[in-house]
Amino acid sequence: MFAGCLHSLLCSVLEHPSEPVPRISEEVLWEAKQLGAHSPSVLLNTLMYFSVKYFKLNTVKDNANLSFTSITKQWQKVPKARSLRVLRYSGKGHGAGSTKPKEGCEDQVENVENPDRCPVKIYEFYLSKCPDAVANLSFTSITKQWQKVPKARSLRVLRYSGKGHGAGSTKPKEGCEDQVENVENPDRCPVKIYEFYLSKCPDAVKDREDAFFMQPERSCQPSGAMWFTSQPLAEEVMARMLTRFCMVKEVKDIRKDLFKDR
Repeated sequence: MFAGCLHSLLCSVLEHPSEPVPRISEEVLWEAKQLGAHSPSVLLNTLMYFSVKYFKLNTVKDNANLSFTSITKQWQKVPKARSLRVLRYSGKGHGAGSTKPKEGCEDQVENVENPDRCPVKIYEFYLSKCPDAVANLSFTSITKQWQKVPKARSLRVLRYSGKGHGAGSTKPKEGCEDQVENVENPDRCPVKIYEFYLSKCPDAVKDREDAFFMQPERSCQPSGAMWFTSQPLAEEVMARMLTRFCMVKEVKDIRKDLFKDR
């Protein structure tokens, strides 16, 4: 009942392009257990969220056309190892000569993927806004240093070919991104979540070329072997899921695609 009311409310706002849309971050969904593998519905929600975020499948038709055989697991070489800047706290009056952080402390490592959240850049910006006269105070216990990134290695990726069978595809469909293995946080890893989904589906559906999102079992238990049936998920259910994603900051482009034909 709540889900139906929420869907109706969202549609009434989203169908009017001039109306501002309230936004939440992806992190909120993970923390609220609306993403993950906690239940069949949450698992489906997560798989579809990843298909929107990475495969750019923003409409009901796009996701209804996704199939088990159009997604493949492949190995991808991580870009060559490089050095990153770190902020190091020595715990002493002056840390310029310190080669190790204070015991129990961790370095603040440069975030090259998201500069707006990079500790080093934020620290540099802070320094630029402070008077020069404070530079010799406790600022000296923090130093910027270079740290070598661990040796490059191969990671698994999920690749969408856009064809009926993607086993031989060496490149993702144009406009799509691979879903890259998250080794730092396995609970949020697209590859592991995909593998878990396969383990909860009947073997008979895993070679289907006409569907990927399957309908949950009516009376399945979290500890049960099977969570899903052999029936594709209804398109009206997909529509409700996609509509909720319009509120997520990380997939803001979905709104114009989802409602352009309405």
